[in-house]
Amino acid sequence: MRQLELFLKESTVATVEQQTETRYTPAYVAFGTFKNFVDTLKTNGIPGEVNKSVMTNLSGGTQSHLTSALKALLLVEADGTPTSALRELVDSYNSPAWNSTLKAVLDAAYGDIVGNLDLSKASPKELEDRFGDHVEGASLVDKAVRFYITAMKEAKVELSPYLGK
Repeated sequence: MRQLELFLKESTVATVEQQTETRYTPAYVAFGTFKNFVDTLKTNGIPGEVNKSVMTNLSGGTQSHLTSALKALLLVEADGTPTSALRELVDSYNSPAWNSTLKAVLDAAYGDIVGNLDLSKASPKELEDRFGDHVEGASLVDKAVRFYITAMKEAKVELSPYLGK
């Protein structure tokens, strides 16, 4: 877990520096699709390169969204090379470590967006505003917020009752 935290911290710094001139695109695929893919990797193993050819059971659009999500979550490099964070996340799937490992991935990927927002008291508008400052397009903001909330629930993070609606 410590190795994951160090990797994610270093990756976050690099990602933020790379994105200063462009808008950030967070994960916006359905969380269930993401989780099913992690399960597939747990069952079949992590390939040397994660790309659309290992997602043949998904539509082309969903493959693109999932690929973008894996990059945004710092789980694969730009060329599809799996990171140590992906290995740890897959290893933790269906184990007691899943929640904390998922939370570490989410914290690293969304730290600049969410910042110091107290999710246990946040309103939907507060969270949407944070995403809106970093994401272009209202429909993409909505999808990205939905992914984030669902993932945080999966990670057993205490969320405001307003965020569950």
